[in-house]
Amino acid sequence: MSIIIPGIIALILIVAAAKKVDILSAFSEGVKNGLSTVLSILPILILVLTAIEMLKASHLLELAVSWIAPTTEKIGIPSEILPLALLKPFSGSGSLAMLENIVSGYGAESRIAILAAVLSASSETTIYTISVYLGKLTDQVGKILFCALLCDAATVFIACRVTSFFF
Repeated sequence: MSIIIPGIIALILIVAAAKKVDILSAFSEGVKNGLSTVLSILPILILVLTAIEMLKASHLLELAVSWIAPTTEKIGIPSEILPLALLKPFSGSGSLAMLENIVSGYGAESRIAILAAVLSASSETTIYTISVYLGKLTDQVGKILFCALLCDAATVFIACRVTSFFF
């Protein structure tokens, strides 16, 4: 197993030598492109990460859960997974911590824990992903964000339906 990485590096060097590619210039060109990409998305990433931390620190998540829980319970979405469903579009690490709290609190084989695991595996950190892929604000961000968050809501609903069907 420890020979895989050196083997890949050796393969790259052999193919580059066979095709007569200047490895040093190709590597430095790749680094330049990577750094320009990082610099273009860095302001948006800082904005998103700051907003996530403010959301967690303000306890706005708990307020939102208490406000929408009566409605979601009526359509079959348990209030126990709402914090995870609301946090997942914003923060992958925060939603993993929330998933861990649900699993340790309800037990790994409980319906809520299984539903939380399905939901966590079925959705994406939408806001973070949009900020990385777009890199800067464009005219289409609002439409993309609306569609992506609509898909996240559909994911929550479908995850609840599928897990209730199987469990």
